[in-house]
This record gives sequence, structure tokens and C-alpha cells, in this order.
Amino acid sequence: MTEKERLQKIMEQENLSQTQFADRIGINRPTLSHIMKGRNAPSLDVLQKTLHVFRSISTDWLILGVGPMYRTNSFSQQTLFDVKPEVVSEKEVQAIDLPIKEVESVPSQSIIKPVVEDSITEKSTKTISKIVVFYSDNTFEELMK
Repeated sequence: MTEKERLQKIMEQENLSQTQFADRIGINRPTLSHIMKGRNAPSLDVLQKTLHVFRSISTDWLILGVGPMYRTNSFSQQTLFDVKPEVVSEKEVQAIDLPIKEVESVPSQSIIKPVVEDSITEKSTKTISKIVVFYSDNTFEELMK
């Protein structure tokens, strides 16, 4: 069975016309028409949108043509799409033992200079004791004085 035939089977099982199916998964109607007429194969985007809307459909069945059409185990695809972040307390965050890497030399242009507002009557005695640099790959470095 081809991907096109599997999409057709979903439409039959859900009692949806091509127009209703296209609207429901959020694709252009001509896109689905081209797939159903065999002009184009369904793109990964079309398959993903189908799986997102019809969460009980087996991913293996839709993409690979393997196994049953509907999921048989208790783990549903919904858990993949609707994961909520876990809220932890400040104590739990502090209890996490993260490795700290000391940096011996840092290029001068990468150091952020703080803006300290001094009052007219008294000078600030604050000094920097630690700078934490966070990187886009979710790692960090602590720079200690």
C-alpha cells in the first residue's frame, strides 16, 4: 500500500472528503488533489500534519506501511506533542550539581562590563565576583575573580 493509499484509507475511516481532510490537516486543497491523482508523493510535512491531527494513527503504518493502522499500545503520539515543562522549586535547582569549568583567560571583547550607577554622595564598593556565560548549546561557563 502506498502513502497515497494510506491517506485515502484515513479519509475513508474518518468519513472525510478530500476537501475536509485537507482543511483539517491544514494543507492546500490542490496539494492533496495532486497527491490523490498520483502527480506528487506526500511530503514529510503532509505526513507530519496528518499524524499531528490524527494522533491514534500509527507513525510506522503511515510512513513505512508497517504494522496496524491504529496504535495498539498505551503510548500515544499525543505525549510527543503535548509535553508540558516540569516546574521545579528553587531548592531543587540549587540541589542540581552542575560541573563548573574555570576559565584561565578570556578574550577582552567577550567580557561584559557592568554599568554601575554611583550616587553623587557615595561611591559604590561593589565588585564583580562571578560572571556566568550561557551558550546556545545549553552549556555555560562561570568566570570567577
